[in-house]
Amino acid sequence: YMIEYVLRYFIRILPAKLTNAYLLTDRYVYDLLFVQNPLKITKLFVYLYPKSTINIILYHNINEIYIRKKELTIAELKKQQKILLGLKNTITIETKSITKTQQKLLHLILKQKNEELYSFLK
Repeated sequence: YMIEYVLRYFIRILPAKLTNAYLLTDRYVYDLLFVQNPLKITKLFVYLYPKSTINIILYHNINEIYIRKKELTIAELKKQQKILLGLKNTITIETKSITKTQQKLLHLILKQKNEELYSFLK
């Protein structure tokens, strides 16, 4: 998996950064921390990997997530949420607290950024 992240960085992310383009990704290198007992080399890789400029984390009540995604334990979901909410340069949005206006605004921002991303990848 680490090779995939290195390739993704040099093929997709670095060129976008060099042109000052916005790049929106779903899940970043932090996913590597979600495996059971990540190796020390994995933690070191995540630590050394170039950091994202900003992280937008949508989060929800753990018990409700568990009902939807029972393949993970509540303890594992809490661990993942703690990792994500502890990232630097993070904007957190609790999904139950989003107003209609915020939802529309978030949708428009993500739509625009996705369009820029798709045009960049073509």
